[in-house]
Amino acid sequence: MDLEDYLNKNFYDSGWMDLNNAVKYRKKNGFVTIRADGNGDNKVTIGNINNPTNIGTLPEGFRPSIRIIGIGTPKDATGYEVQFNIEDTGDILAMYLSSSKTSYYWSFTATYPVDD
Repeated sequence: MDLEDYLNKNFYDSGWMDLNNAVKYRKKNGFVTIRADGNGDNKVTIGNINNPTNIGTLPEGFRPSIRIIGIGTPKDATGYEVQFNIEDTGDILAMYLSSSKTSYYWSFTATYPVDD
């Protein structure tokens, strides 16, 4: 790797970009960060464990090499946890860990390395 490639990979900052009205993403220094928020105003309702919702698809160059699984935050009083999967295809799936709960009050943040 020459110096220019090294600098581009390790000191690059794409700035925050909107994937849609609920998801923002950024690549900085070889890491991608995703911020997703169903704040009620944007009306992005996520499903439950039996019916996950694809809340967006990341473009190439911002996708993980393996599936990333994490837990997000419900923003209502039900107490059900939110799971999110960031697939190596770029699909971002979100779901409540309940067989019946759906809502548009949720959030999560994830950061992971990417190979360019």
